[in-house]
Amino acid sequence: MSGPARAFDVVIAGGGPVGAALAALAPAGLRIAVVEPRGPDRDGGAPAGGERAIALAEGSRRILEEAGAWRLLAPQAAPIRFIHVSQRGRPGITRLGCDECGVEALGWVVPGPALERALAARLGELGHVERIAGHVRALADDGACVRVRVEHGGGARELEAALVVGADGTASRVREAAGIGVERWDYGQDAVLATLETARPHEGWAYERFTDEGPMALLPLGPRRMALVWTLPRRRAAAALRLAGGEFAARVQERFGWRLGRLRLAEPGRARHPLRMVRAREAVRGRVALVGNAMRTLHPVAGQGFNLGLRDARSLARLLEEAAWDGADPGAPERLAAYARRRARDQRRVLTFTELLVRGFASPLAPVAWARGLALVLLELAPPARRALARAAMGLA
Repeated sequence: MSGPARAFDVVIAGGGPVGAALAALAPAGLRIAVVEPRGPDRDGGAPAGGERAIALAEGSRRILEEAGAWRLLAPQAAPIRFIHVSQRGRPGITRLGCDECGVEALGWVVPGPALERALAARLGELGHVERIAGHVRALADDGACVRVRVEHGGGARELEAALVVGADGTASRVREAAGIGVERWDYGQDAVLATLETARPHEGWAYERFTDEGPMALLPLGPRRMALVWTLPRRRAAAALRLAGGEFAARVQERFGWRLGRLRLAEPGRARHPLRMVRAREAVRGRVALVGNAMRTLHPVAGQGFNLGLRDARSLARLLEEAAWDGADPGAPERLAAYARRRARDQRRVLTFTELLVRGFASPLAPVAWARGLALVLLELAPPARRALARAAMGLA
């Protein structure tokens, strides 16, 4: 590696949806570099295992609109107009509609590749954002700036920035290079992903079904297509993927029921992902800040992980706006400390709620199951509490 370092105000490691959203939200007065393994020409093609669906809360839709990406994504977004929560073989049900919350939709479901393409197209419209192919391999923070070593295709280059943002996922290299430790917890579960075809139109309903094996979520895609996210103990998840397509659909049908008529696999591909909680012990260190899964990776039962990451991006972008407006240092320690404080409360709230669902709805004990059912019934009978919970889940609290 030779030659002078290229200077930016902010280097974002990771061009996934959270990192790209941060770049799109950042003020035009700052020079932004987004370092991503696949570079600016990546196609965002569909991964093995069918559609990777992402559930966007209404608050997240508004963030993407602010970032200028929603107009590019909206044609491929399926609205969640109603939510149905129940538990298999036990009493208790809660339903929620968008009308009672005063919004067009409680949330939206988008294909992951479509979200990546929309954000990539938006970044292509911004002259102050440069996308650089490569991996961040090392950081050197001297207190005044951070030097970043980027490697790609057998070569290396050096960048320099006032602020480096780790948006590079659960196994964040930036977090490791900054010396930020993590707490880890393995749930011993996998999320099984598939795309289903339903005999009846879903009409905008999303379903969360708690079963004896684990929670099952069905999210609307096309008029008769739904994304399945089924949490199972690891061995049962592996066994479920070995089933023939018809057997797999029958197993899902047995657990979910017949509300949507007969279920079939819409695509042959299925996938599974191990579920682990990974939480950084610090949101910032020196001139390095973390966002999204680099800061924390959550169990998907509450559907809040990506939405929480987008709120990280918006919060950090607002601090960058303040710095640009004042002509101040965007990576100043006091500014990053303010970011950490702002995100701490939201993170604690979502982590607590997620763990409550994981622990409370996983117990097979009959008294716990009856308590869950009672909680669902009380929520069904208490519209103000239901609306408050919905607004918090939508990121509007």
